[in-house]
Amino acid sequence: MKKFLFGVIVVIVALSSCFSHEQKKQSNRWWVPEKKDVISWEKLDTIVVGDGLFKLEYPDCFELSEESDDSSVLVTYKEISGLFLMANAEKNPYHWNADTLAELIVKERKAEGNDSIIMQDMHDGYFYLKGIMGANGHCFYEQYVVFHDYIYRFTLVYPSNIETKMENLFRLVHDWHPETYMVLATMKSDDMKERMSVLKKRGGMHNYREFYIEESDNGYHFMVYDSCHHNRQEIVFDADDYLNEGVPGMYAFVSPDKKYVYVVGDILANSTGWVSTFIIYQVNTETLKAKLVNAVAAIKLEKTGFTVASMTRCVTPDNYISSAMDFAFEDITYGFNGKIKRKSKEYASKEIKKRYGKLCNINGV
Repeated sequence: MKKFLFGVIVVIVALSSCFSHEQKKQSNRWWVPEKKDVISWEKLDTIVVGDGLFKLEYPDCFELSEESDDSSVLVTYKEISGLFLMANAEKNPYHWNADTLAELIVKERKAEGNDSIIMQDMHDGYFYLKGIMGANGHCFYEQYVVFHDYIYRFTLVYPSNIETKMENLFRLVHDWHPETYMVLATMKSDDMKERMSVLKKRGGMHNYREFYIEESDNGYHFMVYDSCHHNRQEIVFDADDYLNEGVPGMYAFVSPDKKYVYVVGDILANSTGWVSTFIIYQVNTETLKAKLVNAVAAIKLEKTGFTVASMTRCVTPDNYISSAMDFAFEDITYGFNGKIKRKSKEYASKEIKKRYGKLCNINGV
């Protein structure tokens, strides 16, 4: 964990030596001069790290470093020495929550005597830190996201004398979400696995419940094992026979408080062109009751919940119940408690893929 917490210090020392060369002058600067000459950019480039460990969007004026690897990304801006962005992920074996992790980071940095924390902004499941890095004249602003078994961090490091230029970069770090895919326990028909654990929830006297996805001859099922009674049972999804009979693909994710597991069944669309192919259930980890949330075309995880593409209406009534029919959609954002937080305006089905990317299933996409 110490490598995770203090890796940025090692990197800044290395970069200080790498970028001590004379800056190249360019006649056409890529940012638009403003009152404070705030750094801005035309577009964001995207990189997915570690086969879906997390996603990072960074300004196109930054350059991807060769020091990036399967669990971290480093991008640098050579016009200003010592200005860079880095993001990484690390396992959370002790299952620290955001409050505990923040306390540990601040304590260790103070103990090292290198950094001083000048701002700490706490939220449920994530937090922000801002501080000064020792005596080298650099500052940092970073966000930590604690989700399931991983800790994610996105850090901006910059020379202290250019803080007035950092407004847009501060906002980029502040608004970031890793859009993780590994936190989704996933089993598809082409996997060579028979069982995948989703959550092991401990109780009293060393007892626990383990929630997991299991393969059978007719598809995947969602199961729970109770160590207290030494029994295993399948979760019953009363509102839909598809998940009870087994599905060709299944996903699951856990609320940060571990009160709920969300199970997503990937059903097969038929020749009439069904669009809503993901069926989402909320499973209460105490009562084991399953409640239908929605049937949707796409889903993505966020810091405080999840958003889905929900069908609103058929826009081709003349082709109803045929492969030629098309639909309109809206985005619905749920909190991890399963309650709706907001809805978007209606949009066309062709926008789904660019909005959701990986977990999207519309007419075979």
